[in-house]
Amino acid sequence: VAQAAGVATVDSYASFNGTSQYFTAAHNSDFNFTGNITFSAWIRPSATCFTANRYCQIINKENSWQFVIAAGELQYAFMNSGVGWDYRSTGVKAISGQWQHISYATNKATNTITLFLNGRQVFTQTNSTNVPNPSGASTQALMIGYRENASAQYFAGDIDEVRVYNTVRATESLGIVGK
Repeated sequence: VAQAAGVATVDSYASFNGTSQYFTAAHNSDFNFTGNITFSAWIRPSATCFTANRYCQIINKENSWQFVIAAGELQYAFMNSGVGWDYRSTGVKAISGQWQHISYATNKATNTITLFLNGRQVFTQTNSTNVPNPSGASTQALMIGYRENASAQYFAGDIDEVRVYNTVRATESLGIVGK
């Protein structure tokens, strides 16, 4: 069960101020993925997430995996064994101030990651360089809206209906309904 750190909930979604608010859930090894992972959420990032050199963390399991908006672009990263973070560009821009549904489905067996935006496949990458394997095991907390070991990587905007699966899920099975 997550506990909020100063997050305001409005009409059942969480609003993050980009400077000090986030959710955290204590470490649970169920979130250390060594195989497949699917992450999905509704997000409405503010203009702050589109600033140059700004990382707005959507969700993070420090030393394992994370999904982020970097200067307006949806990106992902997996921790490589003993090497460090391997950030990867998708070339897909988030939309400032608008609700959008994002879903990353990672199939480690085929080294494929697919990004869906509002139910449409907008990015796919298949090779072992862009889908690092395996993601590292971590004893850190699961964070929504912040990266634990990096100051100033707070999410600015709104996040709703966060889901994390240890399977590859197609966007059709995620129950996308417009906001």
